[in-house]
Amino acid sequence: MTNLLMYAHFERFNEIHIADKLYTEMLELHKIGLAMRFRGIGIDPLAKANHEQIFYKTANDIADKITNFTKKLGFDDFNYNSRLDMVKLFIEKLQMGVIKTTVKGEPSFDINVLLIYAKSENQIVATLARLIISHKKIMKTLVTYAVNLPIKNSVMKWMNNKMLPISKVHPIWIPSATKTRRWGCKVPNVMNIPKARPQFELPSMRNMYIGHYRKIPYLLTIPK
Repeated sequence: MTNLLMYAHFERFNEIHIADKLYTEMLELHKIGLAMRFRGIGIDPLAKANHEQIFYKTANDIADKITNFTKKLGFDDFNYNSRLDMVKLFIEKLQMGVIKTTVKGEPSFDINVLLIYAKSENQIVATLARLIISHKKIMKTLVTYAVNLPIKNSVMKWMNNKMLPISKVHPIWIPSATKTRRWGCKVPNVMNIPKARPQFELPSMRNMYIGHYRKIPYLLTIPK
């Protein structure tokens, strides 16, 4: 039973026939979700390749800045994914101290810690933290919405005055997936595709999706 059904049954509805009606409505919404998943969303192969190239270039440029910055601090092979390297740089070298620990009691360098570092009065710490945050966000966007897309099949479509193979992704649509009882989506979450990043001259990943989710009438309500 979904969260919406539980909420409706235990908090909003006292009459059994109303709860039964809501249950029927939810079944219909799940059918719509399955139909939307079967239909899928097209991916423009040319736009996908172009986006990957731009994002990789930007990510590599930022990685080079991180490398050059850390070399000046005495780190030849710094890797921000290495906890040991982060400890040596931020805690031992830059004397930032431990802000947060993991379950195992090791220093944590998650996004919340990096955001604190990014506001540091120490400009070296702030600059490094911002570069690492930017690189993480760009790589996550690239991997999630381009490189590792769960593409299932291809269809031929007339685009740019020629027939091109259009790949498709088939997201899983879930009624009442959020705390506010709205639709949710995953694998991939096309309802949360990042916007363009003008500070890095990066286009929005939405540009490579054909028939974006906003064109799908997924905003449905359940009558009381």
